Amino acid sequence: MIVVVFFLFFFFFFKQKTAYEMLRSLVGSEMCIRDRYAGAPWKTSPTVLVLGGSGGCGGTGIQLARALGAGEIVTTTSAGNSEYCVGLGANRTIDYHKDNWWEVIGDNSVDVIYDTVGQNETGNRAMPKLKPQGWYVTITGQLADHTRPGRHQNMFINSDTNLVNFEMLNELGRFGQAGALFTRVNQTLGLAEVGKGFELSRTGHVVGKLVISADSQDMPI
Repeated sequence: MIVVVFFLFFFFFFKQKTAYEMLRSLVGSEMCIRDRYAGAPWKTSPTVLVLGGSGGCGGTGIQLARALGAGEIVTTTSAGNSEYCVGLGANRTIDYHKDNWWEVIGDNSVDVIYDTVGQNETGNRAMPKLKPQGWYVTITGQLADHTRPGRHQNMFINSDTNLVNFEMLNELGRFGQAGALFTRVNQTLGLAEVGKGFELSRTGHVVGKLVISADSQDMPI
């Protein structure tokens, strides 16, 4: 009886956890490019650079930037994922295997930089690229040592408080219904493959999101 109760709990935990993680990538990305974090929605068609466009948060960031009024959207990704990112709404991609984005992007040429990768020195490299009144937002903590005059930087950390934002959830729902927003499921793994899921995630090369499915057939009776 105890074993059955435990696995029922495990089953519902993973169902909720999967939905929660997808929700975090959606709400987190919208919070990062909105209002006090990066000034959206925009009326000036800004240039937006998304670092890590093929990941769950980066891909969401591209779509939301497009839906919230961005002009040109540039993103870093691999050559193999370039077409995918363009399909999400990017105008141009930078192959990080060949080029460093901070050497490709001109100084004072970008209005918003959204960092989902977290390389060392990202904040310091981002500051020279920002136009006056530009925004740098990171979900990884890689802030610049100093903020240039007339520029802004923010670090966003998701929390349960942020997720209880019904106005934003309703807006995300409207974007989804309009076909402007979706989450790509990279792979669906069973409970026995949880370890594999962690290993895949650690590579930093997952396109979209990984899902753990606690199907009843995976549960011992």
